[in-house]
Amino acid sequence: MREHLQCTIEGDICCVFAEFTMPPLEEELGMRVIEALTVLVAGNANNAAVFRECGGARCAHSLVPYLECRKEALGIVRELMMGAGGDEDMGILLGMMHSAPPSALELKTHILKVTDAFSIKIIAWNSVII
Repeated sequence: MREHLQCTIEGDICCVFAEFTMPPLEEELGMRVIEALTVLVAGNANNAAVFRECGGARCAHSLVPYLECRKEALGIVRELMMGAGGDEDMGILLGMMHSAPPSALELKTHILKVTDAFSIKIIAWNSVII
């Protein structure tokens, strides 16, 4: 994983990226927490609303660029998109995809898979109403 650090040298701002490793047990715990949060927000509008109010959605979106936890982060975002306010999450993901460099094909592919599943569900839901 990479950590983005910002420093100031003689009034100029510079960015430094630092590589760090996480102990395996801490990494496993983090993944389990993300899975538990995904289960909590899945199909429960109240839990999803509280998760959003506490900044959880913003945090989940910020994890998407990291390959190590992208699958889990997109799982939470997918569940949030299925509930109320999901169009905002869809917009954030599409904006992230648009602003990613052309070389980030894997990130773009993963985002498209999640948004495609969301679009299929919306189309199916609309066809039931009609």
